[in-house]
Amino acid sequence: MTIRKIYLAAVMILATYSCQDTDSVANVNPDEIFRQTNLFPQPPNQWMGDNNPYYTAGYVGDVMPYYENGTFHLFFLHDAKTKPAGEGFHDIHSFETTNFKDFTYQGRQIPYGTASEPDFGVGTGSLVKVGNTYYYYYTGHNEIASFISSNPRESVLLATSTDMKNWTKIKNFKITAPAGYYDYEFRDPQVFFNAEEGKYWMLVSAQTSAKKAVVLKFTTTNPASGNWTVENPIYTTTSSENYIMLECPDLFKMGNYWYLVFSENWSSNSGTHYRIGTSPNGPWTTPANDRLDELLSLCRENGFRQCQPLCGRLDGQKGPGKQHRRKRLGRKSCNASACSESGWNFGGKTYCCLIIRVRSKCFAFRG
Repeated sequence: MTIRKIYLAAVMILATYSCQDTDSVANVNPDEIFRQTNLFPQPPNQWMGDNNPYYTAGYVGDVMPYYENGTFHLFFLHDAKTKPAGEGFHDIHSFETTNFKDFTYQGRQIPYGTASEPDFGVGTGSLVKVGNTYYYYYTGHNEIASFISSNPRESVLLATSTDMKNWTKIKNFKITAPAGYYDYEFRDPQVFFNAEEGKYWMLVSAQTSAKKAVVLKFTTTNPASGNWTVENPIYTTTSSENYIMLECPDLFKMGNYWYLVFSENWSSNSGTHYRIGTSPNGPWTTPANDRLDELLSLCRENGFRQCQPLCGRLDGQKGPGKQHRRKRLGRKSCNASACSESGWNFGGKTYCCLIIRVRSKCFAFRG
């Protein structure tokens, strides 16, 4: 049973049962639930032609959504397991949807460059519309020895369009790590208009020259000018965190608070984290539970097999009998011990479980 199936089953079951009072165990068919919720787009095979060895069977990541006029444009990085030698990697493709049930593949949007160009590898970015022009800022990555001997490994690049279908790379636009920052780690631009300041902001995942992770800020009053001014970081990893990178930063305001979200993938606390502040420049408060994906790793460290976020099978094991069960735990506190308290220990072996709190009720799921 994969973590994805457990999570999808949890969502569907909670929607059905969270307001009921029965404490009975409900057996669930995970395959049926997965079939009914398995709605996700997939690029067609051999999108470059029947005779081209670049197949789509491979990898999709870093979805970059943009909403306009009732349509969600889902840009994403796309790479293939099989491709000719010397090809670049994970350029930007897109889907469109109005209901997240029906998706239309729009094909490749921003291709990777050649081995001598800064975007031999294409990385995460974002887009903003100014007037009738869309500005797509994205990461250029090239660590070929002949290139990095005289160029930074990573940079922020730009492509523009008037229809989100046909993109033109702006060859004379490039932002690289400014003085005091490490030019090897400089990526994932998020661009948006900050109405409170009357400026466009660009947030970049970067490192100081001392290899300290920061979310670095650039600003401009007019993206068409191509002139962005570097300012101070809005967030610097603390000494207790000591994170290597704060990837894919995202900043937005809800109500009276600003929320900063970033991904960290190297520490013992890897995952998607968030911070809260009353100003987009900080200072920032770290919540007691600052992980957005903590839900997928709630397993007991002692007695339960360690579960990592987005793992495949639960340590290669399955629970005996029914492959999936739901059990409401009443008003017990939602914590990892709830799995053992509910008696889910089989033949001396223990299995990962998922704990979710809905209102005052607690639910446990096991694979």
